[in-house]
Amino acid sequence: LNRIDGARTVVVQANVSAGAQVAAVQQEVTKAVADMDLGSGIRWKLAGSNEDSAEASAFLSKAFGAAIFLIFLVLLAQFNKFTSVWLVLSCVVMATIGVFLG
Repeated sequence: LNRIDGARTVVVQANVSAGAQVAAVQQEVTKAVADMDLGSGIRWKLAGSNEDSAEASAFLSKAFGAAIFLIFLVLLAQFNKFTSVWLVLSCVVMATIGVFLG
């Protein structure tokens, strides 16, 4: 019996077969476990690549915010006008939206 943070823990591991999408398998596992009657004291969570994806997303969102702020400062130093900076940044946002939609 293993303990993680003082709680009795059972680790269930699986590998996704070649050609299968991890997100689809995670949805199926989540649905299957949600349909089970686990009892009152039992908790479960997905770990592994799911945790790695969450950490990467959190880091990328912070890095994106910092990058936009630094770009804002550089543009402000170049143009010396807030209106020009907002115009350029709004064009970048619109172009990004266009890339994802088109």
